[in-house]
Amino acid sequence: MTMTNFFSTFNQLANHTSNCSVLSPVGEPLRKMSLATSDDDKKSPFSIYPGDTHKLILPQKRTSVDEVDFLLSINFIGDVEKAILAVVNKMYFVTSLQIYQMLKIAGFDVEHKRIQFVIKKLKNKSFLKQIEFFSNVNYDSKSSFKAYTLGYHGMGVLRANGEIARLQGYISEQPTENIKKTLATNQLMISVMQETEATFESLLCLFEEGNSKEVIIRPRAVFQSKENTYLIECVRSEANWKEDLLERIDRYQKVIDRYAFLNISLERKPILIILAESYRHMALIRRLIPNTVSFNIIYSYDLALFDDVRSAFFVS
Repeated sequence: MTMTNFFSTFNQLANHTSNCSVLSPVGEPLRKMSLATSDDDKKSPFSIYPGDTHKLILPQKRTSVDEVDFLLSINFIGDVEKAILAVVNKMYFVTSLQIYQMLKIAGFDVEHKRIQFVIKKLKNKSFLKQIEFFSNVNYDSKSSFKAYTLGYHGMGVLRANGEIARLQGYISEQPTENIKKTLATNQLMISVMQETEATFESLLCLFEEGNSKEVIIRPRAVFQSKENTYLIECVRSEANWKEDLLERIDRYQKVIDRYAFLNISLERKPILIILAESYRHMALIRRLIPNTVSFNIIYSYDLALFDDVRSAFFVS
């Protein structure tokens, strides 16, 4: 399967209709969540920790346009390289493991070590940008993983192929929590896609034509399975996260109420997935959600997805 075909199934899945009751995205019954105080506060690397920050790691030598032209003339960008650029462009920010997992889902039989080698090659020539995470509290403390986003020359390759390159702007100005939200959302989608057919669009703005000031939201992803449409909201423990979440829930209510009139075609009412940092965080979020909400919400947290995606989704 080519990467183009792999990413072209979104609209096909979006137009599939079903009367199935609410299940998890992998078709399993939802687990019952305990709202009692929990001691389970184990978190993933995609959680927010005190003093979290990040920086862009630049290559040692600048790659000129003339050098890029030469590299392209000697087939520096092959099928694997193009597929990696497509994944990074699709997901905005992504780890090397997530790239490997996405390529495997798409049918690319390439070893993880090979993917890491190609990523390094693309990074050194500014086709990709590398991001590392640090702590302002202890700057010697560095995360064990790195993230990647599209580089200047990578955008050029995509544009030359007639594709839209999703610009990230200045990486240093991106809030660290936003990058980690993207990485956590990626892992949720990948975990589901490893089990069942599904597709997605990241950071797609949903709004009602002619009423975009009142009915508008940008979920972390719109996720389509054969049975349901899911909007993914990733919550991290940043400053004022409770107030921000409640404001977004209000906007989700308006968008989901008007789902048949949005800028994308949805033939069924979306389900909201809220992705928390830990079980304790998930239970706290549930207690915050107003009882007046009239759409379906299911919950998950990072480590549950790593343990077993089939039992990683909850309802109160």
